[in-house]
Amino acid sequence: MVNAYRLLPRLALLVLSTLLGLFTAEWVYRLKLLRARGAIGYNYRVSPSVPVGHDEKYGDHPKPNVESWGCFIRDGKVAWGSVVARSNRDGLMGKTTFDQYEKADIRILAFGDSFTEWNQGDTTWPDLLQEELHNRLNRKVAVLDYARAGYGALQMLDLAADEIAELHPDLTIVALIGDDFSRARWWSQEIEKDGLTRFMLSTRKDNFTDYHFATDQVLIVPEATRAWCERQLVHPDPQDPVLERANRQFATVKHEVESVRKAVPLLSWDYSFVYQRLTTGSAYKYPDSNMPRVSIVDLCRDRRAAEDARRIQKAGSRVMLVYLPTMEEFKKRKVMASRKDVLLMNSMEAMLNTRFRLLQEEYYGALPVKIDMLPYDWHPNLDGLKLYAVILAPMTLQKLRSLSTIKAPSSGTSG
Repeated sequence: MVNAYRLLPRLALLVLSTLLGLFTAEWVYRLKLLRARGAIGYNYRVSPSVPVGHDEKYGDHPKPNVESWGCFIRDGKVAWGSVVARSNRDGLMGKTTFDQYEKADIRILAFGDSFTEWNQGDTTWPDLLQEELHNRLNRKVAVLDYARAGYGALQMLDLAADEIAELHPDLTIVALIGDDFSRARWWSQEIEKDGLTRFMLSTRKDNFTDYHFATDQVLIVPEATRAWCERQLVHPDPQDPVLERANRQFATVKHEVESVRKAVPLLSWDYSFVYQRLTTGSAYKYPDSNMPRVSIVDLCRDRRAAEDARRIQKAGSRVMLVYLPTMEEFKKRKVMASRKDVLLMNSMEAMLNTRFRLLQEEYYGALPVKIDMLPYDWHPNLDGLKLYAVILAPMTLQKLRSLSTIKAPSSGTSG
């Protein structure tokens, strides 16, 4: 007992020193987070207008006949600009319209995210796939492009279930990248706040002003047009009034959002930033990205997704699941996604009773020198879009033949 009493002070000292150490680490880390939040890196994308409208059921929908221009700012200066998407008169991405679809011999629906709506050289990969199939078959082919930027697997299934039931395609292609599987459902809306037009994304369909749920997708400055951006690229002017306004607006919006999403109270101790960082990879309660994520690792646990899958299979339209690789994935010939994303991908295969076609594993041909927009953007360049279409064309033909939609072409027409 004497020894035990002697140990008590030492034990108490150990506990107190440990608590003091944890307290100090938490305090120092909070001060570090506060300093980091005050620093602004002027790296963002600005557009002159919002290209989509609010859609309570599907998150958003493209406005018809819209050219979406993106101007990329790096270190507060115009670095690059491009058309990133174009919608047709029916509010679909790409060129093909409902009228052309109804008159086609072979009808295909394509669902995906920004990689599938991405437009370079006035074309998307579904446009190019349609052209490839037409040239190989010499028949009228229509590929309707239902891609929407930011979509994940859940929203692709939501939209596909309804459109397949209505349009009865011969084939449905659902194309994802590695980042898509864990994306949760979201909604977007154009709002006016403090005299600014804001393009907001929210995890709640009815709240676009509370930064606990909503953040900006792209900075909107009406004067940051395509013509302005192209002039800045030819004749850079750091003191250009439009550029100065965009930078001020970016700083204002960033500070406003981060004061809520990255609040760091120094006197509140009901939450540990250190623990959150160690266990989740991010110190904050709210993610650094504006893209919400699912907590599940099996899409079957989402009731709406499970019902979507049931309806898709009941409709009788065959589905081809496609994984769109980055250049690095092509080179390494594997899926470079997190374990969680791979589990979600596997669950999607089980739901729809079909395997993903992994282009990086099935394609053995030559790769272009470059298939993306890096260093400014991860999305595909024109060569990348062409590569996807060239690889997908024979896969699509094979699928259509298995459905007896087309007769096997004579030798020389397959590729």
